[in-house]
Amino acid sequence: MNVLQFLSPLAKSYSTLQSKQDVIRDMSVHNLEFGSLLKEKVWLGYISLNTLMGSKETSLELLVDDELSKIHFYGNQHLYEIYPTFEKSKLEYIAVINSHREFLGSASKSVIGEHLLNTLTYKGIGSIIVLRVYHTDFVLSRIASIVEENNVKIVGMMIEEVGQYYRVNLKLNTIEIAPILSSFSRFSIEVESYHNIADQDLESKKAFDIAFKHFDL
Repeated sequence: MNVLQFLSPLAKSYSTLQSKQDVIRDMSVHNLEFGSLLKEKVWLGYISLNTLMGSKETSLELLVDDELSKIHFYGNQHLYEIYPTFEKSKLEYIAVINSHREFLGSASKSVIGEHLLNTLTYKGIGSIIVLRVYHTDFVLSRIASIVEENNVKIVGMMIEEVGQYYRVNLKLNTIEIAPILSSFSRFSIEVESYHNIADQDLESKKAFDIAFKHFDL
């Protein structure tokens, strides 16, 4: 799942050969706050509609937002690498370039979000168990064995580092987690929280959404 799978045709790019007024008009029509600026095939960075409208400068190259333009992706980057950047950025579309800074397109936050929501990690009946495991006690194979010995599959996992311990978020393919919770307790693995989701169960879905605020993805 590299970034090239998430390019959007709705993202806009502009040429240094275009006039400032033409770019302002197009960005306004498409309700875009930012767009990519190209010199032939080379990506120069982002231009902002607010900056274009508020500046007397006519050269598009001189209106590139240098700080914001530090944010871009390369075509071989994986979904796991790019999504945290999207979450922290105000950009809806982030430029994708190659090693020669040639523009390949723009990755879309909404396209990536839709893809994630359709994966087993986010979709369907299941449960989330959040474990608190100290660094010295963390053995992934041990955690997986405990789950699988209860005839359950792990369909998603995220690990956060919090001080001297890891917060391990497990998405499981079942809502029957009492035996698994008991097993974790038996092996002295701390369960920080757990949440279930079932079809047409609104309250469970709310709990499911709350649980996913722990996830980086």
